[in-house]
Amino acid sequence: MGYAEQRIVIKTCINCKKRGKMSVNIDNNEVLRESVADKDLKLSIVHFDDIIYEKNAVKERGNDHREQGIHSVPEGTSFIRVRDEKAIILVEEVEKIVSHFKNKWLKDATDDHVDSWIDLIALAKEHAGMPKCKTVEEFGQELTKIRKHEAMSENKILLNDMLKIAERAKMFDGMIPDIHNKLQRAFERVSKYCISFSLEAENQDIRAIQDYENNILKWEEDIPNGLAEVNRKYHDYLEAKNISMEAYIETYGNILHNMTYTLESLPKICEPMRDWVLADETYPRKIMQEIRKIEKKKEEVSESHRRQFNRKNEDSSRVQRTIYNSKKVKDQLQNAMYERKQCRKREMAVQDNIDIIQEDMDEKKKELDETLKQFSNRKSNSPTLFDVLSAKVDTLHDEIQTLENQMKVHRRNMSRMKEDRLRVQKDIHTCKKVHEKTLKDTQKVYEVLEREELNAKRLADQDAVLAARIKAAYRVRQIKLHPLTVKKIYLGGYVPGQMNGVTDHLAEALRVTAAEVGKNWTTLYRKLPFNPPRDKSNLDYDIEAIDWTRSTNTEYKDLAYKGLEKWRKLSNKASTNALIRTLNSMKKQSIAQQLQRTVIIT
Repeated sequence: MGYAEQRIVIKTCINCKKRGKMSVNIDNNEVLRESVADKDLKLSIVHFDDIIYEKNAVKERGNDHREQGIHSVPEGTSFIRVRDEKAIILVEEVEKIVSHFKNKWLKDATDDHVDSWIDLIALAKEHAGMPKCKTVEEFGQELTKIRKHEAMSENKILLNDMLKIAERAKMFDGMIPDIHNKLQRAFERVSKYCISFSLEAENQDIRAIQDYENNILKWEEDIPNGLAEVNRKYHDYLEAKNISMEAYIETYGNILHNMTYTLESLPKICEPMRDWVLADETYPRKIMQEIRKIEKKKEEVSESHRRQFNRKNEDSSRVQRTIYNSKKVKDQLQNAMYERKQCRKREMAVQDNIDIIQEDMDEKKKELDETLKQFSNRKSNSPTLFDVLSAKVDTLHDEIQTLENQMKVHRRNMSRMKEDRLRVQKDIHTCKKVHEKTLKDTQKVYEVLEREELNAKRLADQDAVLAARIKAAYRVRQIKLHPLTVKKIYLGGYVPGQMNGVTDHLAEALRVTAAEVGKNWTTLYRKLPFNPPRDKSNLDYDIEAIDWTRSTNTEYKDLAYKGLEKWRKLSNKASTNALIRTLNSMKKQSIAQQLQRTVIIT
């Protein structure tokens, strides 16, 4: 059987349903090959467990796929597993193909009999009449035709070697493009579905997501480079091969080296692809582990923030107390300074009184001296004059004595006032020192409070960042595990920022259907599945109730949408799939196909 006619049959492993795995049947005489679907048939994702891939299988069942559309898209983690396993199956097929080729065609390959092979070629051309061949495959075919010639029958061992050389070249030439195709399809598959959704993390620093994204960037570079290297080495092999048969045999050592060298490049593609699929399977778990770490760190930060907040409140209370104490001391200082001012005023008033009394005393003493002088210089001994002067002297003595007593009182008051002033001055000095100290203490407490507030704000910001990081990680994990995510990627590719709506899109399907179904909405309403069931009379009543709201400006699409919304409310079977099946039963395939193209199936 020629290599171009060989095929691969992938069958579901019935005994491995728990794992959802598939087995590959290998015929020792055939090299694995998978049939390629017609590119014009835009088939939807199918349940791999329900399909046996054989030659022309896609062509035979293409119309069924067109009708079913996205109905066959599996949901949940089972799809993710099938998605990843499909790429792994392609890689394993390549590895088995390469292993099969190495064991059968390269294990015992040698160029030890080059001279004998060249002589055999000359013998075949000279005695057996073998024509000149352009390719090794043609040479093998011609050699098969003349293998029973008398000239060839004596060299059966060399003839078998030459036939094996031709068959080896034929198998290698058919194998490398097929391997490249499988690896290219596996790479396209993993690069499309095995993504990190790092853009959904909202620029949050999440190590598991960043590591996976960095690895993806590395694999997206390594795998195409590996494919390019295989192409380059295979091209070198083809250049060495496309020569005359004699030259081909003479350089057969280089041919074998190029074959081996080409096959040795394949692990550079297969290993990164395996790592990619494995990383994608463990990605949600690693995100969850990262979430646990961040949550633990957030708990520590939250506790530190709580303690810091309490310290800040204590420092704030301390600041209020120091402000109050400072104000109290300042009031005391102002009172003391006011008291000193009043003491000074009282001292000056008493001093004025003392000065006035001193002037009065000086005048009285002067008058007393003059009176005594008159008394001693009197010329007559008149009793009247004597009595007058004596009375005046006594009066002056009494007045002077009174002034002296007043002077003593004022001087004692002055002494007490000076003592009070000194005491007030000491109080002022003490209050100034206390006030300066309270100001310094207040400044220190203010500085401590500012530091505590900065620390509290820093911890609050850190706590908010961790909370946002946790939210983003949960979001990425939810998107990664959500069954509708894969459907969105399959239908329209991954568009960053548009994965929020991984929810039911039935409302959109109802709007599209209402706009297209028009006046046939009553027929559609009667054929829709209801659970709990509704009999014909109930359906007619619903239609009449909806039609009763119709006005002159009401369009059919509005009535249709009301009917579909009523179906959605009354039936727990309402879904996009059920709507598409009903449209197909009404021969409205165009509307059903429009829903399949534009709406995620639920």
